[in-house]
Amino acid sequence: MHPVHLRERFLSRAQALHRIYGFHPCVCYVDAVEYSGRLAKVGVTIDSKGHTITLCSIPEQHLEFVEDGTIPVALKAPQVMVVISDSQTIPRNKVQGRLSTIPAKILRHASHTLPSHALQRWTPEHSTLRGNEMAREAARCFLLRDASAADSPHLNGVRERLLTYCYITHHYHLI
Repeated sequence: MHPVHLRERFLSRAQALHRIYGFHPCVCYVDAVEYSGRLAKVGVTIDSKGHTITLCSIPEQHLEFVEDGTIPVALKAPQVMVVISDSQTIPRNKVQGRLSTIPAKILRHASHTLPSHALQRWTPEHSTLRGNEMAREAARCFLLRDASAADSPHLNGVRERLLTYCYITHHYHLI
């Protein structure tokens, strides 16, 4: 979905997800952000009330792999049955039967079996879904605990993901 031309679809999908899962106690939201100047990324999972369930720092170059690795960590929490993420790469890979190395390692070393009936839902990035926005803010707040990020209260070192041609050309068009 194109973020500018299909803004109404973005908003209607976010509203539908909020209507279905908004305050359900078994729902969690995941997001990942980059440390500035480091290889590691921060992945965070929050519940529908905004409380942090899990937090992980994973040494990986690609944000979508870190967010993908955050999902099995979130599913280790006993109350989680639905995971909502803003990464399109994760559901696309799952449909094709692919699993990146990070979640594969996490699942291989899981101390208990993960629920087979857990759901994963995609929400558009930068949508108005409250839980998704809270997950993004929580991940950025954990970056502030890093000593190198403490000097930048506005998080100048945090980069947004530019994954598609449309996002990249739109970014350079605005500069």
